[in-house]
Amino acid sequence: MTVNTTFRPEELTEEKDIWDIFIKAIKIPQKPYSKYALFAVCLGLVLFVVLTNASTEVIKNKVYDIASSGFNFTGSILGFLIAGFAISATSNKELFMLMATKFEPDTGLSYLKYTYGAFMVVFVWYTGFTLVCVLIKLFGFNGLFSMLLKPFPSITLVFTKIALVILGTWFFYLVLLLLSFIFNVYYILMSTIRWEFEKNLHSKASKDNNKDSLQ
Repeated sequence: MTVNTTFRPEELTEEKDIWDIFIKAIKIPQKPYSKYALFAVCLGLVLFVVLTNASTEVIKNKVYDIASSGFNFTGSILGFLIAGFAISATSNKELFMLMATKFEPDTGLSYLKYTYGAFMVVFVWYTGFTLVCVLIKLFGFNGLFSMLLKPFPSITLVFTKIALVILGTWFFYLVLLLLSFIFNVYYILMSTIRWEFEKNLHSKASKDNNKDSLQ
């Protein structure tokens, strides 16, 4: 880790909204297996919509099923995510202050923002997916969207297939993000405990050295 000698405390609050945080945190690299798994699911959905002879109504139902299941999933998981974030945020403040002054070389983010930026990415993707599911249920293929495209059945079919690929891939991505979120909470807790152990050991060693020097 490299110490940033130009660190200023006001840098911690330079982001003005969640979008600013997301733009910076999106640079955090994903695990290779996540990319491969996501690509495989997306490819499978693309092949399905290209090769299938299913009617527009059948694909609509699939989109609605994903939207309904996704809304229920994110609604139940968001509470867990917030609780996990709260647990990690109440860890050792002294450790956090040190992390704020040391920077991750690939992204240029401090290790504090690197760690908590990963949490923010998860929140943004989950919240965005929930919003899309709500919009589909309100204005989807049995609402305003359907009314506008009713004279154009071929366009409706294309949009429905695109919606199925995007929504299905996004839903799977949320499951992958959940795995990384759980690991991040675990890692922060273990790092905090390790920090306390090493600090105590260092303090004890210093006291022992002082005693030896006085003898």
